[in-house]
Amino acid sequence: MPTLILMRHGQAGGGFSDHDRPLTAEGEQQALRRGRQLGAIGPIDQALVSDARRTRETYEAVSAAAQIGEVRFERDIYLGSWETILGLLEEVSGERILVVGHEPTISLTAAMLAETDDRVGEVRRGVRPSTAIVLELDRWTAPSATITDILIDG
Repeated sequence: MPTLILMRHGQAGGGFSDHDRPLTAEGEQQALRRGRQLGAIGPIDQALVSDARRTRETYEAVSAAAQIGEVRFERDIYLGSWETILGLLEEVSGERILVVGHEPTISLTAAMLAETDDRVGEVRRGVRPSTAIVLELDRWTAPSATITDILIDG
């Protein structure tokens, strides 16, 4: 069964336009920790990453600790909704896909895919920086999902 990992970027700083906000030192550490956890899950076939600076930096830290195949930086993830992410999933290849994006899109995507899952309440109200939601899907197109793990600090 396909595995989808929806991840919010690490903690970001200020002082820049929204698109250009970098990770803080804590955000870099969060992403490294998450990368180690994702590395333990196994290789990731493809990553779809928002083109915003903080998501690109999150991806770089995660990929330092996890084996990731192809990466695509997508402006649509920065600007889009949960429906945008579902549309992008129709174009993926592989069995394990990582999406690095923003709130509220990450939690809404998980909630829409796993709307009948017992754990959906844990993500429906939003997720903290660097949270990764691991979902098992029945298929990539028009999927429904089960939450298998929520990786979060603290």
